[in-house]
Amino acid sequence: MKKLSVKTKYALILAAILAVLIGLQLLFNQVFMERFYLNRKLELVKELRSVTLEYIETCQNGENTEAQEMELRKSCEAAGVDVMIMQPDSYYGGVILFSNVSEQQGGAVRLINIMRGKQNQEALKIYAEGTDYRIYQTKDNFTGTEQIDCLGYVESDSTRAASSDIYYYVLTVAVAQIAETARFYNRYLIWIGLVTILIGAVTMYLVSGRLTKPIKQMTSISRKMADLDFSERYHGDGGDEIHALGVNMNEMATKLEAAIENLKTANARLAQDIAEKDEISRQRKELLANISHELKTPIAVIQGYAEGLKDGISEDPAMRDRYCTVIMDEAGKMNRMVRQLLSLDELESEGMTAARERFDLAEMLRGEAEAFMLRSQKEGISMKLEVPEHLPVESDDYLWEQVIQNYLSNAFQYVSPGGEIRIRGEAYGTDGVKISVYNSGDAIAEADMEKIWDKFYKADKSRTRAYGGSGIGLSVVQASMKNLGGSCSVENKKDGVEFSATLLHCLAV
Repeated sequence: MKKLSVKTKYALILAAILAVLIGLQLLFNQVFMERFYLNRKLELVKELRSVTLEYIETCQNGENTEAQEMELRKSCEAAGVDVMIMQPDSYYGGVILFSNVSEQQGGAVRLINIMRGKQNQEALKIYAEGTDYRIYQTKDNFTGTEQIDCLGYVESDSTRAASSDIYYYVLTVAVAQIAETARFYNRYLIWIGLVTILIGAVTMYLVSGRLTKPIKQMTSISRKMADLDFSERYHGDGGDEIHALGVNMNEMATKLEAAIENLKTANARLAQDIAEKDEISRQRKELLANISHELKTPIAVIQGYAEGLKDGISEDPAMRDRYCTVIMDEAGKMNRMVRQLLSLDELESEGMTAARERFDLAEMLRGEAEAFMLRSQKEGISMKLEVPEHLPVESDDYLWEQVIQNYLSNAFQYVSPGGEIRIRGEAYGTDGVKISVYNSGDAIAEADMEKIWDKFYKADKSRTRAYGGSGIGLSVVQASMKNLGGSCSVENKKDGVEFSATLLHCLAV
């Protein structure tokens, strides 16, 4: 069987879609349109009833004008509803105050029957009703056609008993008009639909531009492929040659994209290796510069005081002792810095693994606090310890000592004169522990919060030199907690700063 051409396929598809849509619309019109049109007419009757009541109110108040009557007449014509308003009369049965139809016999009779208390018409269907009106479907006695009537009356509140102050009205819509409108629209839609289907199918068949659409798409794809952009793909269907060409282009684009991505990955890995080497070189230079800077001052001090002793700058034994003490202090600072550097290098080495043994963290905190007690008394610092009697953990006691010692050393460097240091240890969560060291003093600037963990970084360089700080202690804390699998943090508190360290899954039973 010979396959249909692309042009024929498009023409048949368009004709089928149009036929289905028009068929669905005819079906919906047949089922729902008459009901929808009827509901719309009922809404218009209700709206026009409100306008009619407003007109009657003006008549009761003696304010009726030609402009108001013209406004009501326009509303009746726009809604397609017949309106008649009457007032009872003892001689003629009733006086017509308003009507927008030339044939008034049917409406007048219905109103007169109401005014006389008679209602011979049977309501086929009631749509709405109240104490003074009813909207219902009935049959006209003169024409024999079904219609929708809204019959009602309005009486004055001041003279309710006087019949001359009662106004009756009727609003009429022919039901046949509603059904005829729906049938007319369906016939119109059938003819328009047939013409639309014919024109659409012929136009689709004749317009050859639709055939070139996939070719244009593949041209755009090939242009992007020439620029090494393989993100676009051919999206088509069918079994013709154009579709086969598009599928082959997609396969070629996929393979080329994979090859280019592999090349990019290799280049990125090479660039990353180069960047890492450059970063290692930069860190090495920065480390040497920082070490040189930190050692330069104590070496110069030692050299100066040693030369002074050699030259016999003073024969006073107390002065010589002072010189020796300064030399020993500066040598001790260099020794501590070297030991911290060695410890930090060991902690940051890849082969470093944390031990896991049982010990009492509360007892360790009490021991470290005791070691700093003499210094606190000498400097007039209040030191408080808040730990439970026992806090058994399974972890590396050496790394925890590094954390506690460096936190306490850092607290003494930055505590305010005559201030306070608080050490706290507690269980954290279900099976973790947390220690914190608080010192009163100045808060840490937000810009320094992340940098204080870097090697040789000092938030207050003037104070750390005076108190012997090297800027390595907090780096040792961070490396220790990383090896333990925990975390460390800092937080500004009221009138001070609090450092903490947390480790989960280590609390011994």
